[in-house]
Formats: sequence, C-alpha cells, structure tokens
Amino acid sequence: MFSLIKFSIYFAVSFIILSFPVNNKTIFGHLNGYSRPYTDKIFNTITINAENLFNKGSDASKKLFTNTKPKNTKIDKVKMKRSSIRKDIEHAQEKYTIEEQEMIRKILEKSQ
Repeated sequence: MFSLIKFSIYFAVSFIILSFPVNNKTIFGHLNGYSRPYTDKIFNTITINAENLFNKGSDASKKLFTNTKPKNTKIDKVKMKRSSIRKDIEHAQEKYTIEEQEMIRKILEKSQ
C-alpha cells in the first residue's frame, strides 16, 4: 500500500515538472521533439514484429485445423442392425467344450 502511495506522489510531481512551460512549450514537448524519431522507430518495429507473430500464429492454427480431417476418405459405417441387448444371441460359455470349461474353472480356482 505504501509503494502505491509513493508511486502516486512521484508520478504527480514528475507530471507537474514536465508541464512547466519553457519558450511557449512544455518541458515534455521539448523532450518529445528530441526523442520522437527514436520512439517512432521503436513503435514501428514493435508493430511489425507483433503483426508478423500474429500472422504466423494464425497460419499455424489454420494448418493445424486443415490437417486434422483427412480429405477424400470414405467414412466407415456400421451396417448391422443388431443390438447387444438381444437375448437370442448365444452366450460365450455355451461355445466351450466340457474340457475347456473344466480348464477355465481350474484356472479361476487357482487365481482365487
């Protein structure tokens, strides 16, 4: 909290000092005249780099989304109309022989 108050005081004092008029122009106006070419170059460089970065990002995202779906491929469709809930389907146990059932039973007894 103290640093916020301190910052506010420094900002207000700096603003007042830079607002003093010298030769019909503020101190800030004089300083801005000298620093204007450099600040323009800095802002232009930042703007160009930001636009390039944004364009690269948007190109990468477009490539990502266009490459996710294969083109000209057939879609697999299920042609069966049976449901796994139907009761007329044989159970898996009925397909085993008696020997196989005994072997399975022995394996299950050993595992318990």
